Amino acid sequence: MGQPVVTGVRLIQGLTFSPVFSFLGQNTAVWAALKEQLWFLCTCIAAIILTPAFSWHLSNQIFSNGGFDMLWFLCTCIAAIILTPAFSWHLSNQIFSNGGFDIVFFIHASISLFLALVWLIFYRDAPQKHRWVNGLELNKIVTGKAQKNRVMERNSYVLVFKSVSVIAIWIAAFGYFFAFAVFAIFLPIYSSKVLHLTVYSAGSFSVTPFILMAFVHWLGYLLNKIVNCCGLTVKVRIFNTISLGCCAAYFLGLAVAAAIHGNQDYSTFHTIVHYRALVPLGLAIIGFYQSSVVVGRFFSQFILSHVQLVFSLAFILVPAVVVFWTPLNILRYWRIVFVVTAAVLVLSTVVFAVFGSGQPAHWAENSWDPTATHRMLQPIRMSKNAECGIMEMRTVDDYLKSLNE
Repeated sequence: MGQPVVTGVRLIQGLTFSPVFSFLGQNTAVWAALKEQLWFLCTCIAAIILTPAFSWHLSNQIFSNGGFDMLWFLCTCIAAIILTPAFSWHLSNQIFSNGGFDIVFFIHASISLFLALVWLIFYRDAPQKHRWVNGLELNKIVTGKAQKNRVMERNSYVLVFKSVSVIAIWIAAFGYFFAFAVFAIFLPIYSSKVLHLTVYSAGSFSVTPFILMAFVHWLGYLLNKIVNCCGLTVKVRIFNTISLGCCAAYFLGLAVAAAIHGNQDYSTFHTIVHYRALVPLGLAIIGFYQSSVVVGRFFSQFILSHVQLVFSLAFILVPAVVVFWTPLNILRYWRIVFVVTAAVLVLSTVVFAVFGSGQPAHWAENSWDPTATHRMLQPIRMSKNAECGIMEMRTVDDYLKSLNE
């Protein structure tokens, strides 16, 4: 397969991935109840984190020792489909060592086609359009949301781009995805060509950071429920600083290890730092991710949709930095890449620590009906299969008018 074909495939891959963050934003705002927005966002981001790990790990198990375990393969596929929207990585580890390049692309293409068909059949833009959503579920989803916001409809881009807290979210996201891209794009090359690991060792070396990051990602969501000792603005700033700051420290550790060992193979210190490098990024779910939900509330979809631009910029700049500084794939030159990554993380940390917010923006604060958080004094008994009918679905304007009467 020549370079023009690979370039064309990458362009198509970029086009297919382009609506992902728009979907994340819309899914979080439209399909999630107000109190479940962070949970929906956490689940979607976990899919992106786990995507590299499953692709490599799958190929490692399929072709290890020259055998093919069909049962293990099916179980892994089912688990991966549940946890990730598509595979991208772990499907090429030992296959390459056996020369089976064609099957890598075949399996990736087959899984992508299957998931595309599933998406086409079941996806709907809004819960109101899905036949499997009954009245009670729909009432829970839409309660408290202002479906119309005239200010946002007229000035959506102006209001979003003028918000300092939103810009701080995007800058923090850039640092997050810059570090993520260094590992997601170049970790296979780094492990095999720079550290000279065997194919089997390179598999675990590449997958482990993403698995640990996903674990801390879910742990961070649970921790968010427990830590309520300070204001939300202080909390998102502290956890975002811990997340990006500690990740920057680990990348500096990788730079130190690369400078010390030069052309030699990796050391124990290098391995320990490497496995932990992405782990702190999991706490970002309580940092700028939570800030995006709180600042935008129902209109967090506007903020998350533009994260796609930040994501794309990071994945464009990282290859440029790596190719420019490491043309020979020598370990001592990689220290520059790690230092640059640490610098980007530090700058992102400082910006969000100063300008990050845990309060809704003025253009979003009315998108949350204050009556939605109160329980009904006299709940209506209804069967779980009954439709909700009309159960006081008031807009914010109607609520404010009732207070003035």
